[in-house]
Amino acid sequence: AYCTCKTSILELLKNGWCYVVLELEGEESIIERVRDLRGMKFVYYTPFLTQNDNYFDGGNVYNISKYSTIEKDASNSEVGFASIMEIHNSRNITRLIKFMEFNKENNLLGSDLLPIFENIEIGLSYIGMEHHNTSEDFRVFFDALTELGRIEQSISEQVLLDTHGLKDIDEIRNSTVTYKVKLEHRIIQGVIEKVHNILERSGNKYLKEGHILHGLTIHNEFTDITSHKEAFYWFLDNIFFSIADVEFPIDEIKALTEVLLSKVPEYDEIENWSRFSVKLSDALEIIETYEEFLLAFRKSFAYSDKSLLTFKPNINLSSGEKAMYDLFSSLHDLSYNIVNGVLDRRKIEEEKIFSDLVILLDEADLGFHPLWKRKFVRYILEVVPKIFSEYKIQVLFTTHDPLTLSDIPKDNIIFLNKNEQGYTFVDNRTKKTFGANVHDLLADSFFLEGGFMGDFAKESITDLINYLTYDVEKAQDENNVKQKKEYWSELNAEKVIRMVDEPLIKERLYSLYYKKFLNNDKIALEQRITSLQNQLMRMEDEEN
Repeated sequence: AYCTCKTSILELLKNGWCYVVLELEGEESIIERVRDLRGMKFVYYTPFLTQNDNYFDGGNVYNISKYSTIEKDASNSEVGFASIMEIHNSRNITRLIKFMEFNKENNLLGSDLLPIFENIEIGLSYIGMEHHNTSEDFRVFFDALTELGRIEQSISEQVLLDTHGLKDIDEIRNSTVTYKVKLEHRIIQGVIEKVHNILERSGNKYLKEGHILHGLTIHNEFTDITSHKEAFYWFLDNIFFSIADVEFPIDEIKALTEVLLSKVPEYDEIENWSRFSVKLSDALEIIETYEEFLLAFRKSFAYSDKSLLTFKPNINLSSGEKAMYDLFSSLHDLSYNIVNGVLDRRKIEEEKIFSDLVILLDEADLGFHPLWKRKFVRYILEVVPKIFSEYKIQVLFTTHDPLTLSDIPKDNIIFLNKNEQGYTFVDNRTKKTFGANVHDLLADSFFLEGGFMGDFAKESITDLINYLTYDVEKAQDENNVKQKKEYWSELNAEKVIRMVDEPLIKERLYSLYYKKFLNNDKIALEQRITSLQNQLMRMEDEEN
């Protein structure tokens, strides 16, 4: 028997081949093994946090599943799980922000349905510096820049404290007058550390190839510079590599530094000198400049996984809103990475040319609001071609939701079911899907066996019926079943009946209730009339 489960199917696709199978009179017969899948790429996405999904990395599969994305976001971060999730959430926010702008420019997902961030908190991560692979001639300058930053910051802070007449330790501790200076130096030092980290990540191939023009040392004109930023810029302007093709992105490094410094608010608007808040448009400018900075290193240097910046929005998305944004922002981010040569594992490589892309969505509609589930297929058809505009696209997705299924013709659907032995098989029963009423789809035993009612309600009502109809003087049989719960009494039975909202079931339960507790037909009728009158009065009150 051949497994039709997701794992086996994806393994075939990952390795670039599959079997064509012809079923004859209930027996499977392998006809041919097809190997031309190597000319296309596959994208695998699922919102489930399942470690096994990481198995699908590599080959011709782009894995943007939840687990794989978290692992890549937090790679090279030797921290606990909470910190890993914080790093992932921050990087996920950058994906969301970029997609929000893309969505706005192309007028795709309904802005009336999904919220838009207004303000973003930018955080500065500590990267640090340890010399292992950095060019030997550069090391003393990196150390000198760090020390110069400390000195300039200390002097600037003291000037501000003197200007504001702050001398008492408690006053200084509670004051924010130095926060802007601290934040500006944290930005400059952060960019320096990020550049150093990229050099470290690039290996030791530039260990002796990086030099300073004219053999200058920190004892030459560098010592006359008292500004942290200007000293950093002097260093950038005077370095070179003896390998001819090496391009050091000086302009992009300076651009990132200037953009970050330009967004720093006044000191009285800063609550913490390691982070600051900006508008969404400013956050987009920072993200774009930061990505240009990173990509500028791609030709000659390695990608560094240690992030300089973190991002936190001013609002929290609901789980459904986040699920919708996660799907399309992950696809949008993948498209960006493909175009710019940033592949799985965040390694910079030359990408093989391909034109066909198969997108595998494993229950991607999980957690969606019913309204979004109704729009899911339409969004896929409208948004995905915009994201991957340069490729021929095929989308394969799994779902348990009849709302999603009602947008798909039956000939484009394969129903997988399980038999009593637990084996998966293709359910070939004819089902009408495209444009079908969701209630008709739910009524199909493929989705629900035993009706539309929840099991708890069904069991409670069934037990109530048994309580109301059980005759202790008769033998128990299928028509005379004793209730399971000891809970039942005349009062509790009526309480449960009042909770039932389905009118036909409610009417039948009241009939059994009156028959059991009100033997006099006239009294039963009067009680019923009173009950209906009370119900009518409640409805009129609600209307008013």
